[in-house]
Amino acid sequence: MKLQYQLNEQDLIQYQFYVTSQSKRERRKRQRRKFMLPIMYLGMAIYAYASGDITVGISMATIGLLWLLIYPLYSKRLYTRYYKRYVKENYTNKIGKPATVEVTKEAIFTSDEGSNATVKLTELDSFVAIPEYYIIHLAPNQGIVVPKYTVKDQDAFEAYFTAANVPFKNLSDWKWK
Repeated sequence: MKLQYQLNEQDLIQYQFYVTSQSKRERRKRQRRKFMLPIMYLGMAIYAYASGDITVGISMATIGLLWLLIYPLYSKRLYTRYYKRYVKENYTNKIGKPATVEVTKEAIFTSDEGSNATVKLTELDSFVAIPEYYIIHLAPNQGIVVPKYTVKDQDAFEAYFTAANVPFKNLSDWKWK
């Protein structure tokens, strides 16, 4: 099965979002950022309340709770801006350039303007399906992004990988949060 497509900036940003969301280190870091400030404000609120300054205590507790509500939106925007810059700096040679992926029963052949690669299916780490893309993991932090709209027969495409016993993850409900 031969696929020809061009990746745009959004395709590569979604790939970065997926990789980030699967990293335990990044998840812990985001959780720390989400809860550290509210805990500090809650501590200050308890101290102010115990000192008799109820207004300051309530204000601090309110700020801490507002942070918990606003942080997911702030975080999403922050990561989006970061990965837009990252993709522009590191993937300018891939954006808008034609790419070809050919999958056979034994291997994957990829080519773009500057390179060609052949990888045996048995050497793949995993094959992941997220809502709009297939991601073929070659090794840690390396992958091939294939937009689903370029694959006419998705069942046959997935069958190449399952036949080669490549671990398949169907994350059709995955969403960047």
